Amino acid sequence: MQMSDWRFMFAVWGHEIIEALWCWLFIITTEECDAFDQMYEDGYKTGKYQLSQEPGHDPKCPYHTGHMMGVAWEHICIRLLFASWSAYLAECDRLMGIPDKNAIKMP
Repeated sequence: MQMSDWRFMFAVWGHEIIEALWCWLFIITTEECDAFDQMYEDGYKTGKYQLSQEPGHDPKCPYHTGHMMGVAWEHICIRLLFASWSAYLAECDRLMGIPDKNAIKMP
């Protein structure tokens, strides 16, 4: 994954490290996480979930608390490094294939 701003990468790395540490501390296995994520991937394909719905935001997600701590890190990191929160979100959406909410749709 390549992002346009090193501060964005720093925010993502921190998020992932926090999430992984949470899973390690509370013995949440990769298999549990992968199974939950796969349920969301299948849901994206069937229309049960929209691409903008992240599995980690779901309270039933095994790594939910770690994910939300990672989200808090992102907010703190982006703001303390004087980066644009809206640009960060737009770049994350672009990398995840989520359509631009501000794009003008032509008929």
